[in-house]
Amino acid sequence: MARLEMVLGHTNAAPNQGPTIASASIQISAVPLRRAAAQAREHLLAMAAQQWNLPRDALRVRDGVIRPRDDSDPRQLHYGQRVRGQHTRLTLAPPDQPVRLKPAEDYRIVGQGVARVDIPAKAAGELSFVHVEVGRAHG
Repeated sequence: MARLEMVLGHTNAAPNQGPTIASASIQISAVPLRRAAAQAREHLLAMAAQQWNLPRDALRVRDGVIRPRDDSDPRQLHYGQRVRGQHTRLTLAPPDQPVRLKPAEDYRIVGQGVARVDIPAKAAGELSFVHVEVGRAHG
């Protein structure tokens, strides 16, 4: 979790996911984000498979590092190494198209408790979010 930085609501750096709707934002955004991450992972695996002349299913990913499933093969490639100096734009699959998701049995972080990083700022009354109310002009 220490290596993860989530960026939401910054449309210059992330996709425009529309408005936030309190706790419904997770319900609305979680599945599309999971599918997008899975597609990105599959793209990186396909690139590594082509680079190493291996079938995609002969590769695995752990902690952002692609490795052959054969433990005797020492090759490894970090995601950042694979995309360095490139600009890639992937087209997201439509919602009705299957996407190869990580199997639940491979989860290591999902379901684990994580410290809330937003609580200190909330407790101190620091301004984190700005909400603008648009109303009628009076006159």
